[in-house]
Formats: sequence, C-alpha cells, structure tokens
Amino acid sequence: MKNTELYNRIYAKYGYDAMLNKWIEELLELATLLQQSKSKVITSDDLVKEVSDVSIIIEQIACIHDIEGRVVDSRESILKHLPDKLDLV
Repeated sequence: MKNTELYNRIYAKYGYDAMLNKWIEELLELATLLQQSKSKVITSDDLVKEVSDVSIIIEQIACIHDIEGRVVDSRESILKHLPDKLDLV
C-alpha cells in the first residue's frame, strides 16, 4: 500500500481513539448520504467525495491493523464467489 507511511504518521500523531472517531464519522456521512438518496436527489459530486473518504478510511483501517494482504485476499474470494451466492451464473 503506497500510503502506509502517511497512515502511520497520522496514527502516531493522533492516536487510535481519534482515528476511530474519524473513521466512524466518515462511514456515517456516507450512510447518511445514501439514506437521503431514498427521498431526494443527491449530487454525484457529493457521492464521489463520500465514497472517496470511505475508501481512504478502509485503507487506513487495514493499514493500522496490519491486515492489508488479508483484506485483498478476502475481497478477491468474496468477488469470486459472489455470482454463485447471488445465483447469477
């Protein structure tokens, strides 16, 4: 992961509790935006920003917990079995 050094510097500066709070905040912002999309039109710019924030958060979580490789492997396995699981074959 190319951002490992950056994420480790953020962790060293702010600590786990602050990062955890930020992660939760960003995940909730995406969830809130998606919830709002059920009753109103959301902009693609808003969606792009929130999805980008969450993708960074996912990288940070994997990096800080030293599970990047396992996440990649798990993701590949899930995607491989998804068509069967959803009866799409």
